[in-house]
Amino acid sequence: MENPFIIGKAAEGEYFINRTEDRKRLEANLTHGINTIIISPRRWGKTSTELQYNFMNAVANGVTQGFTRKNILKKYRLETSANVQAIKKSMISRDLIYTEDDGSIMFCDPILGLWIKRYGTTF
Repeated sequence: MENPFIIGKAAEGEYFINRTEDRKRLEANLTHGINTIIISPRRWGKTSTELQYNFMNAVANGVTQGFTRKNILKKYRLETSANVQAIKKSMISRDLIYTEDDGSIMFCDPILGLWIKRYGTTF
């Protein structure tokens, strides 16, 4: 039997599942300024959540291109260009972001960007 789990990289797209309640709670904590620690066994999705949030934080702070530049990867803790590509694909498929003709990344809902800019911080 083939192992259904992705090992060795952050889960994205169809493999990033069952986080609805976790995301709601994390969002509520961040909205209300509550410090939050994410604890779980290895390989349960902590990094995927962190990378997606960090990517949205970069977009909210005006980064619309050049996500794979070393300074952007470091500042927003995105780790690798492969992560950036996977995150973009996942978020486009969920209608959270879209790509303009010039390649710029924008939020589908500008209010989401304002919320993240106001309350967000990079993990």
